[in-house]
Amino acid sequence: MGLASAIISATPKTDPHKWLGPDDYPKSSVTSETEGVITVAINVNEKGEPSSCSVTSSSGDNDLDSLTCSLLMKRAQFIPAKGRNGATITSQYSQKVSWRIPREKLI
Repeated sequence: MGLASAIISATPKTDPHKWLGPDDYPKSSVTSETEGVITVAINVNEKGEPSSCSVTSSSGDNDLDSLTCSLLMKRAQFIPAKGRNGATITSQYSQKVSWRIPREKLI
């Protein structure tokens, strides 16, 4: 099923910058000093819930990529998109995440 064209796009219900934080940084990535930037596409259902997440631009690290989608599927909350008739519809939301090792993790 394709995504309908939205008149009003899905918008975050909560601050997207708070969906992921320093405590989420994987220990394996800290140990290997791996950082990266990832872009994901989140499909949002008619209720404003994430229905799937896919990597559209990889960080170059499989652990960071899969962790990002896993956490966003649990934490992201949206106000659903609306179509031409005002009814809520499925849509897609794109987000870029920069994974940088928090200083306190390096100590």
